[in-house]
Amino acid sequence: LFEPYAAQIVPCLLVCAADGSGAVRAATAAASRALMAKLSAQGVRMVFPALINALSTAQWRTKQAACELLGATAFCAPKVLAAALPTAVPALQTVLADPHAKVRASAEEALREIGQGAQAGSSSEFAKLAPILLAALASPDKQTAGALRAVADTR
Repeated sequence: LFEPYAAQIVPCLLVCAADGSGAVRAATAAASRALMAKLSAQGVRMVFPALINALSTAQWRTKQAACELLGATAFCAPKVLAAALPTAVPALQTVLADPHAKVRASAEEALREIGQGAQAGSSSEFAKLAPILLAALASPDKQTAGALRAVADTR
């Protein structure tokens, strides 16, 4: 019964993800993966606000870790994430403009994982549109026109 403490542990893990020591970062990544693997849907609900808040921190490694953990929620609690999409997607979309390339790559990967999680159990129409819409979020200047055409062509 560690889940009541997960909401307090995750912010600490996110801070440790930005530590200057590679050993600390490696231990943090392992602990984060273990924690996310054991969370129930209720546990994901509890840690979700900390993950979203971490996306606005100045530390690039903290943002990168938050993106990775948000992406992981797509597989451990897809229904919880589906309900949180209106919060998660805009937050990740903001991070796509981060000056650090690794943060942007983590945000893109998180959006891709979220899209895959959202596709599971959804209509085939959504499954077809999800990658197109996520690509438009990641590269609005290049992909928006195609995404708009794809949405307009759905019936």
